[in-house]
Amino acid sequence: MKTPLPSPQALDRILENSVEVQEFKREVYTPRGIRIPILASWWHPESGVIFKINDRKKVVVTVFTKDIRHEQKRARR
Repeated sequence: MKTPLPSPQALDRILENSVEVQEFKREVYTPRGIRIPILASWWHPESGVIFKINDRKKVVVTVFTKDIRHEQKRARR
């Protein structure tokens, strides 16, 4: 990310003001029997950030920002 990482307290405030897009419902299994959780997705409209969260472990797994999309476009050129 080009912006500094937020503190845990700031991250809590961001998540409190976010909209749940997809809730954590279940886990799926690969053909080899490996368990994969379907992560919850949360969107923070003010910043345009999307979070993928493992609700069982209460951990933010992935953060998608506008910067990532711009970087992907540059990498393809």
